[in-house]
Order: sequence, then structure tokens, then C-alpha cells
Amino acid sequence: MKHIDRNTDPDRLNPEVRPLIQSFLHNRQLFDTDQDDAAFLTGALKYASQQQKRRQTSPYNGDDPFVNDIIDIFGFDPLDFQINSWQTVDALERAQREDGRTKAAIFSAPTGFGKTEAFLGPLYQLLRDGRQESVAIVYPSRALLQDQLGRILEHIHTIREKTGDELSAGVYVGRQPYELGDVSSNGRFFDQSQVPPRFRLTNCWCGDGSNALEFHGSSRSYELRCGACHRIQLIA
Repeated sequence: MKHIDRNTDPDRLNPEVRPLIQSFLHNRQLFDTDQDDAAFLTGALKYASQQQKRRQTSPYNGDDPFVNDIIDIFGFDPLDFQINSWQTVDALERAQREDGRTKAAIFSAPTGFGKTEAFLGPLYQLLRDGRQESVAIVYPSRALLQDQLGRILEHIHTIREKTGDELSAGVYVGRQPYELGDVSSNGRFFDQSQVPPRFRLTNCWCGDGSNALEFHGSSRSYELRCGACHRIQLIA
């Protein structure tokens, strides 16, 4: 387990996960392009990397009631990755109540390892136990939101039918553009004096934090690409 903060030498990090970890550490609570000295979302994190085998489920024989309650809702044999994720969220929430300090975790796994259930399961359980009043889940695209919302509504129905617990879900779609032309022309987010337009709110962390993300669009999609390392940071 490695402890990482903004002063850590990035060369210590595995190149495959370096952009993810650095962006997580440098994320700020930006609500407006004119905002000064916005607070960082997190100060430090713990990082561990290990090889994961392909998806193989097995019956859970443990006695953790938090895990067993989640399994009753989903109705399947979980992966070790999912059990570890559920117990991590449970432990972080308990630690936060004890010391009053916010906690954060990153769950990373290959396709097919059940990441959705890994983070939704403990959120449902915290709500059912009254340890959390509400939860906000942010999705980067409408398509993903629509896909996940269907699963969440199905889970809520299952919870109500099996336990009688009444959970509810609401949806808010922000100022996400409907048309491709509305993206690059948005002056709050893109500097129109540059060709191609440059994203205002953040830069690529491949260098000293000043490498701009450029807008590259077609008639059907667009992407934010670093002008220095050419790594694609967002595809929509």
C-alpha cells in the first residue's frame, strides 16, 4: 500500500494509472471559471496495485452482516473485488464518523468485474441502515446515466419487495449540451481564440500541469486531447 499526495514524485506511480491518480489528487471544486483558489477534493490517498484474475464468483461464507445484506439484494455470488469494495466503503464511513474527516476511495477493475455493483451495493446499504441520508452519483454522459438509472430503479424495486425499505431516486441533468456545436462554442469552458479551442477548466498532468487539452470534434463525436502528449482525456 502506497500513500500518495500532491508532493509525491509522479515517476513513482505506474504509468498505466498515473493520470487517474494525479487527476484525482488535483481535482478542485470548480463551480465557475472565475473562481479563485478552489479547494482540492482530496488531500491524499492510499494506492495499491495487484494482478486480478478473470471473473470467477464463489459463494460468500463470511459473517459480515454488511456484505450479507448486500448479497441478499443483488442475489448473486460476489467477486472478491466486490466484497473488498463493499467492506472498504463500510470501513471508510465508520472511520469518517469517528474522526470527522472526509474519506475517498478509487475502485479500478477490468471490464466485467462488476464495478457498478461494487459501488452501488454499499451505498444502498448505508441508506438502508440510516448511516447516510442521501447520495449523489455523477455520470459523465447522458447515455451512461440512462443505462445506470435503469439498473438503480430495478435495485430499488428489489429492495422494496424483499425488505420493505423505501428508497427513492431523482435525476438532474445539468447544462450538458444537446448539440455538438454547443460544446466548443461554450465560452465558459473553451478558449475560442485558440485553434483548436482549448479547455479552460483543467490541463493534462503529463507535464508541469500547463499542457492544455484541445477540442477535436467531428459531425458525430468529439474528444479532449492533450496538445503535448496527445493522450485522449475524454470522448463524447
